[in-house]
Amino acid sequence: MISSIHADKVCENDEFEYNIGEIVKHKIDFRNERGDAYAYYTVVTFKDGTKKTEVMSKFEVEQIKERSSAWASFKKYGKICPWNTDYDEMAKKTVFKRASKWLPLSAEAKQAIDIDNDNETDFPTYTVDNRTPEQMYAPVEDDGIIDAQCAVVEEKAVSASSAIACSSQKPVFSTTICVLPSLTFILKNLHSTGALRPRNYNHKL
Repeated sequence: MISSIHADKVCENDEFEYNIGEIVKHKIDFRNERGDAYAYYTVVTFKDGTKKTEVMSKFEVEQIKERSSAWASFKKYGKICPWNTDYDEMAKKTVFKRASKWLPLSAEAKQAIDIDNDNETDFPTYTVDNRTPEQMYAPVEDDGIIDAQCAVVEEKAVSASSAIACSSQKPVFSTTICVLPSLTFILKNLHSTGALRPRNYNHKL
């Protein structure tokens, strides 16, 4: 059984010594700047006093980061991810994941780690928007495209509804018949909330 877990970074001004799978010394002077991090580690202590230690250089962590889906999303779409905002914590988590392969974890714990590996983008992501407030809230020019598209959808919905109402036979329950009347309902709600501003419509909803 696991008694405790400790994870930390190793910086240029720390006193750190690692030898044959064991951290011999790690002293930190919090009165001074620690400098840039060059390694990360985790120490898992079991109740019988034994320990499992894992150390990764920053270069190794960077290789893991480059393969992560969250970082790939940032590079492709500009979405802020934990590797941008919480690099040290992500690095500690990375080194713990490597150590966890050797730990006697429960099935639930292993499943949680697997899910985390597959869903790194579950962290909140934000698209960087460099627009000024004036640009963000500037009125949108009405080029008539929305009105034209809305009119076409409305016309199809009304035509389908009329065909069903005038038919002497029972309407066939099909996707087309079900969807078009529902479009009429949606359009009604959009009009009532002002989301759509139709002009010169021939049919009223």
